[in-house]
Amino acid sequence: ALRPREATRGYRRGYRRARGGVARLGQAVMTLAAASSLSQSRVAASAGDWSRAHSLAEQAISLGQSDAAKEAAHVARVLAAAASGPRAVLRVSARPAAAEVNKAYHRLCVRIHPDKNDDPHAAQAFAALVAARDQLLLSPPSPPPGGRAASAAATPGTQ
Repeated sequence: ALRPREATRGYRRGYRRARGGVARLGQAVMTLAAASSLSQSRVAASAGDWSRAHSLAEQAISLGQSDAAKEAAHVARVLAAAASGPRAVLRVSARPAAAEVNKAYHRLCVRIHPDKNDDPHAAQAFAALVAARDQLLLSPPSPPPGGRAASAAATPGTQ
């Protein structure tokens, strides 16, 4: 017969093992859910629904899927933002300086470049990134809304 103290130790040891098994099972379920979100993200991306692909890839990241989900999320975000314009792609201010554009471009370039990113749509996202940078750097700055040009046009006869 076991003494009460030894019996308690065995119970505790068994409880710890069982608790570890539950934790491993929980991790397996989370990994399965993350893989499911990632595969749904890829299906949405192949259909051209970039905003849905981005949200599903972000969900996969939050569930613990690491590299593949992050790559898919970066690509989907850039392609979803490409429809909104170059500032949305690079996430820069309304009137960005050249240094701000270049910094944002290089930050995303490391994540999106097809040599670094295994996502099948990485080349398309990289082309959108390059086009956004070129459009922001090569286009002349537009006058601010409501600036001197607007007030001069509003009052005829004054210079």
